[in-house]
Amino acid sequence: MRCAEFPVRSSRGFTIIELLLAVSIMTVIIISLYSVFDQTQRALRGTIAQVDVLEGVRSASDIVTRELEGAAFVPLARYTNFSVARSPLSASVTLSNLTGGILMNTVLQDVFFHKRFGENWSALGYWVGPRVTNGVDLFDMSRTPTLTVGRLYRYEASLTRAQVRDLGTKPADLNLNERNRLLGEFENLSLPFRLQRSAPVLDGVVHFRVIAFTQAGTPIYYGRNERGVPYMQALLDDYNNDRSKGLISPDAYLSSRFEAIPGESVYSRFSDLSYPTAPAALELELGVLEPPVLVQYASIAEGQPDAAAAFLARNAAKIHMFRQRITLRNASPF
Repeated sequence: MRCAEFPVRSSRGFTIIELLLAVSIMTVIIISLYSVFDQTQRALRGTIAQVDVLEGVRSASDIVTRELEGAAFVPLARYTNFSVARSPLSASVTLSNLTGGILMNTVLQDVFFHKRFGENWSALGYWVGPRVTNGVDLFDMSRTPTLTVGRLYRYEASLTRAQVRDLGTKPADLNLNERNRLLGEFENLSLPFRLQRSAPVLDGVVHFRVIAFTQAGTPIYYGRNERGVPYMQALLDDYNNDRSKGLISPDAYLSSRFEAIPGESVYSRFSDLSYPTAPAALELELGVLEPPVLVQYASIAEGQPDAAAAFLARNAAKIHMFRQRITLRNASPF
């Protein structure tokens, strides 16, 4: 009787080299998948941050634009109706591009104007201040300005018909500070008291600037350069000395050179004593820091203003800049 023969199966398994090769391939696959997932998450977080910034800026700019469009001018002699000036708290930061070239110098301005509601007037102001007051006094000019990122506030005070009539009956040589009491209060209030009349609008503001324009589209700016010469006169001198200007008009030349003027040195005030007495249009510039970067900045800024300014300059790509032209409805067409 013959026994059936069965094939003998090999008991040989995987070698250590094969196992290591399989583990290595799996590791490469897992790392690749994680890299893709991580990049997707970063892109998603960046998109969410941009959407948050865009929504906040859109809401804030709508409020500011709508109120600036309706700016009215109180019919009083020697009364400042509109004022734009550098904030005494503002510290400028130079933002650079990837090649080291200077993009811009940030500035935080105080904007003051009026709106009319029937027979009454409201004095409105927009300004950028710190999120924590710490008892800072705005009028203490001995302090070194350290504010580079802050919160945009809306300030409001009332001017009744009786007050306007009372100011109108005052002599023409009335002290300017007394005649412009509302502007003086807006500019000189101690910070805690100023906050009591203000409402927060937007956080993370790095740059807030309003530029006034004439009816011809020429920017209006005052202030002096390092030689003490008014900027307008200095640029007119440049125009007269520029042999390559050709047939370009002075207004066009001034407009083309406007970016050469440092924004932190520019101010504008309009009354019946200024020329022009009121702007025809405004340009709003608003720069906002992304929320995640704002959190990092806030952790550095407390007690380390120089380090915070350097951090801001390194993260210029995280600042979103917006610019909008605003035509004043109550401006004279001539």
